[in-house]
Amino acid sequence: AFALFDDWSSRGKKYPGHEQCWEKWQTFTPEGGVGLGSLIFLAKQSGWVNPINDCVLDKAPPRVLGITTASEVTMKPIDWIWDGMLAKGKVHLLSGNGGRGKTTLMLAIAALITRGDKFPNATSCNEPADVLYISGEDSMSDTLVPRFAACGGDCRLFHVSEKPLATSGEYLAIGEHSDELRLIVDQYKPALLTIDPGTAFCGRGTDNNNATDIRVIMARLQEL
Repeated sequence: AFALFDDWSSRGKKYPGHEQCWEKWQTFTPEGGVGLGSLIFLAKQSGWVNPINDCVLDKAPPRVLGITTASEVTMKPIDWIWDGMLAKGKVHLLSGNGGRGKTTLMLAIAALITRGDKFPNATSCNEPADVLYISGEDSMSDTLVPRFAACGGDCRLFHVSEKPLATSGEYLAIGEHSDELRLIVDQYKPALLTIDPGTAFCGRGTDNNNATDIRVIMARLQEL
């Protein structure tokens, strides 16, 4: 490595000579001072090119995975809306056969959030918060809002969109219109976003029975 250092140093106007350069080299230690990384950086600034490594690095594809060492992660507890049931910033699925009351249950949960009431098993109330409800089946005027009101919800904090949501007039497709969905979420900043039913907004060409197709959509929701 000294030969490289000496060759690089000799190109400078203040090159002290081979012997003094060797003496300087002896002062470099692994414990501190100028390291190999610094030498390479400075050498590249002066025009040095590694004929092997640089060719490989220049053609390397962009990184996709962001890797973090566990020791650099700050661990924190899950922040719950409803302890053990609804976690902030997480995607949840409510599934069941048709006609079992899934929509009614979700509207009851939405009503409780908007009025700042206590959930079952909770010891304290949450602050009243907004809820955004996107429906692909039910009318807001004769089904969603009446049921929500019957559950005691605060209609000032309940924001509803029924059926077509995309500017094209088609159902919002989570994968294709995630930017539009993000704008709506940024506007209302809801404590809860409900998409009912999720299958209505998977987009054309999505196989609802294909795990890979659904994982892509779930990943978009989780990112949001």
